Amino acid sequence: MEWLLPIGLFWVVAAVQFGGLIDAENGSGIQQFVGILLTLGIFLVVWYALRVALGGEGLLRREVLPSGVALLALGRIGRIAFRLVGVRIVSSRFGAGAH
Repeated sequence: MEWLLPIGLFWVVAAVQFGGLIDAENGSGIQQFVGILLTLGIFLVVWYALRVALGGEGLLRREVLPSGVALLALGRIGRIAFRLVGVRIVSSRFGAGAH
């Protein structure tokens, strides 16, 4: 049950971040699919490590704080995971004609 919060938050934040804020420059659909799954795996490892390191009792120290810190690192985690499967991630550039 404790994995429900980070997994649910991951898909919402990943959809916003990887869907609009960053672009994949190369790589096939399979590479991008494996990249997002690898990102989820690394994210959960980071979340669990933070959860163990913070320890303690209460919802804030066991769930909310590790989830928040891991979500803040999601961009870096995603870049590392996608790089491992051969996909380069770059920031999206929005101009005046983007609408």
